[in-house]
Amino acid sequence: MKGTVRFRRPSVAHSTLLTIIMMCLNEKSEIAVEETTVEIFFHTHSCCTVRIALAIRYGASIIPLCTELQKQIMDEIAAMTPFTVEHVHLIVKRLITNA
Repeated sequence: MKGTVRFRRPSVAHSTLLTIIMMCLNEKSEIAVEETTVEIFFHTHSCCTVRIALAIRYGASIIPLCTELQKQIMDEIAAMTPFTVEHVHLIVKRLITNA
């Protein structure tokens, strides 16, 4: 894995961004947060990319939900931290039923 840095413990920046992202995800009832994974990649001291693998409840409008979530995550991180998010990659890994 050339170019990838792994830390034993997450940095303060990583933990802060993860908290902001999870707050955005928790606001959406269409997302099964317990089945969602988040990865944050730092490119420079102030730029990062976020990759989120989502489990979305069946019947949700996937494209509008993902578009709104991408914008919200970028806006919230920009408003609360000195970081700039270059990309928010959302991967819908599965649809789940409410049963």
